[in-house]
Amino acid sequence: MLFAGDAASLINPLTGEGIYYALLSGRLAGEAAVLSAGDPLTAYRRRLRAALGRHLLTTDVLARAAQSPGFIDAAIATAARRPEVFDLLVEVGLGAGTVPAPLAAAVVSRWIRTNLGARG
Repeated sequence: MLFAGDAASLINPLTGEGIYYALLSGRLAGEAAVLSAGDPLTAYRRRLRAALGRHLLTTDVLARAAQSPGFIDAAIATAARRPEVFDLLVEVGLGAGTVPAPLAAAVVSRWIRTNLGARG
């Protein structure tokens, strides 16, 4: 038995979205069952990890960071000035996108400047 979507706990920890994961994981489960009939679970896990591993790590980290005051404001302020950042955040929220290190550094830098400025 191969679980997909919500049954496999594939829910975006940042947004709660799961439709993309349901469709992707269902397709991967079906492919694993057909192409690796001898050991579909191992094939499915490998394909799922390759497709979503970095993304789920990214969304988990972002969901944790979003608990800190001002982080979402800093991300939105950065996205408002840079359309490519906006597009990337949409992909992270609704698809399998990840956040490149330079962008993460820009958001964290703005967050720190804003928080330090508010204290001083």
